[in-house]
Amino acid sequence: WIDEIITMIAGASDTVVSALSFLLLTIGHHPEVQERMFMEIQEVMGDLDRDVTAADVNAMKYLDQVILETIRLHGNIVLIMRRATNDTKIDSCSLPAGSRVLIMLHALGWNKERFPNPEQFQPERF
Repeated sequence: WIDEIITMIAGASDTVVSALSFLLLTIGHHPEVQERMFMEIQEVMGDLDRDVTAADVNAMKYLDQVILETIRLHGNIVLIMRRATNDTKIDSCSLPAGSRVLIMLHALGWNKERFPNPEQFQPERF
């Protein structure tokens, strides 16, 4: 079970590193986003010579939008598997309780009905 814990920790750190890398790459291509993020940080933090609190982070709405949009575009978790807890019907597909369900996260993030122009970086979607 130690191996499983190590794998989970390593996997978690890899996903965070990947998300941060894509965040930096993406805002590097969008200087207007960088500027707006910087302005929000200055507005929320005021004195930049202090520790960031949870309340500060929660007040940074645009930063949250940028993070969510980056994950939508460049999420490194491609799919997740779940098990149906109840008998379920989706359109013409019936899923009995206990069925395994694969959710394609990448496909959801690029769904044109939910996200018009899915190839464009638009933090305001969120």
